[in-house]
Amino acid sequence: MDLSQNIKAVQERIAAAARAAGERYGVAFLYRDFRPLFQEGQQFARDHGFYMQKYCGCIFSEEERYMAARRKKKAAQSKNNE
Repeated sequence: MDLSQNIKAVQERIAAAARAAGERYGVAFLYRDFRPLFQEGQQFARDHGFYMQKYCGCIFSEEERYMAARRKKKAAQSKNNE
Protein backbone atom coordinates (compact mmCIF):
# COMPACT_ATOMS: atom_id res chain seq x y z
CA MET A 1 0.00 0.00 0.00
CA ASP A 2 1.43 3.38 -1.00
CA LEU A 3 0.89 5.71 1.96
CA SER A 4 1.59 8.76 -0.20
CA GLN A 5 -1.89 8.26 -1.66
CA ASN A 6 -4.90 10.26 -0.58
CA ILE A 7 -5.48 9.46 3.11
CA LYS A 8 -9.21 8.99 2.57
CA ALA A 9 -8.54 6.35 -0.10
CA VAL A 10 -6.04 4.62 2.19
CA GLN A 11 -8.56 4.62 5.06
CA GLU A 12 -11.22 3.16 2.77
CA ARG A 13 -8.84 0.37 1.68
CA ILE A 14 -7.95 -0.44 5.27
CA ALA A 15 -11.63 -0.51 6.27
CA ALA A 16 -12.49 -2.73 3.28
CA ALA A 17 -9.73 -5.19 4.20
CA ALA A 18 -10.89 -5.23 7.83
CA ARG A 19 -14.52 -5.80 6.79
CA ALA A 20 -13.45 -8.69 4.55
CA ALA A 21 -11.40 -10.24 7.37
CA GLY A 22 -14.34 -9.79 9.73
CA GLU A 23 -16.67 -11.59 7.35
CA ARG A 24 -14.15 -14.35 6.80
CA TYR A 25 -13.70 -14.99 10.53
CA GLY A 26 -17.23 -14.17 11.66
CA VAL A 27 -16.28 -11.04 13.56
CA ALA A 28 -18.08 -7.75 13.15
CA PHE A 29 -15.84 -4.84 12.11
CA LEU A 30 -16.78 -1.47 13.55
CA TYR A 31 -15.00 1.41 11.83
CA ARG A 32 -14.48 4.68 13.66
CA ASP A 33 -12.27 7.53 12.48
CA PHE A 34 -11.00 9.34 15.54
CA ARG A 35 -8.63 11.63 13.67
CA PRO A 36 -10.97 14.64 13.68
CA LEU A 37 -10.98 14.55 17.50
CA PHE A 38 -7.23 14.02 17.90
CA GLN A 39 -6.23 17.66 18.39
CA GLU A 40 -9.13 18.27 20.76
CA GLY A 41 -8.11 15.23 22.79
CA GLN A 42 -4.51 16.39 22.94
CA GLN A 43 -5.58 19.81 24.19
CA PHE A 44 -7.91 18.27 26.78
CA ALA A 45 -5.03 16.14 28.07
CA ARG A 46 -2.74 19.18 28.33
CA ASP A 47 -5.42 21.26 30.04
CA HIS A 48 -5.95 18.55 32.65
CA GLY A 49 -2.28 17.71 33.21
CA PHE A 50 -2.46 14.18 31.81
CA TYR A 51 0.77 12.33 31.09
CA MET A 52 1.41 12.40 27.35
CA GLN A 53 3.94 9.90 26.08
CA LYS A 54 6.07 11.22 23.21
CA TYR A 55 6.12 7.89 21.37
CA CYS A 56 3.74 4.98 20.85
CA GLY A 57 5.64 2.59 23.11
CA CYS A 58 6.80 0.03 20.56
CA ILE A 59 10.50 -0.80 20.36
CA PHE A 60 10.81 0.91 16.97
CA SER A 61 9.46 4.25 18.16
CA GLU A 62 11.57 4.01 21.31
CA GLU A 63 14.68 3.51 19.17
CA GLU A 64 13.67 6.43 16.96
CA ARG A 65 13.18 8.64 20.01
CA TYR A 66 16.53 7.56 21.47
CA MET A 67 18.41 8.10 18.21
CA ALA A 68 16.83 11.54 17.72
CA ALA A 69 18.01 12.56 21.19
CA ARG A 70 21.53 11.28 20.41
CA ARG A 71 21.63 13.22 17.13
CA LYS A 72 20.46 16.38 18.91
CA LYS A 73 23.09 15.96 21.65
CA LYS A 74 25.83 15.29 19.09
CA ALA A 75 24.85 18.37 17.07
CA ALA A 76 24.92 20.52 20.22
CA GLN A 77 28.37 19.19 21.17
CA SER A 78 29.60 19.80 17.65
CA LYS A 79 28.31 23.38 17.76
CA ASN A 80 29.98 23.98 21.15
CA ASN A 81 33.31 22.70 19.82
CA GLU A 82 33.41 25.21 16.95
